Amino acid sequence: AIGPPVNLANRIESLTKKADCNLLISESTYECVKGRVNTKCYKPVSVKGFTDPILVYGVLDE
Repeated sequence: AIGPPVNLANRIESLTKKADCNLLISESTYECVKGRVNTKCYKPVSVKGFTDPILVYGVLDE
C-alpha cells in the first residue's frame, strides 16, 4: 500500500489541468508556505479515496 499522503498528492496533481494551474498544493503544504508564496485558494473538491472534500491552493507565478 502506498498510503494516504501519496494518494492525495496524486489526486491533487490530477486536478492541475481542471484548475488551469501548473502547481497545486494541499492545505497542509499551504500552512507551511503561507506568507512566502503567492497562492489562490480553490473551492473544496471531493477526491476519490477521501471522505471529506479537500482544499487546494494554486501557486501563482510571481
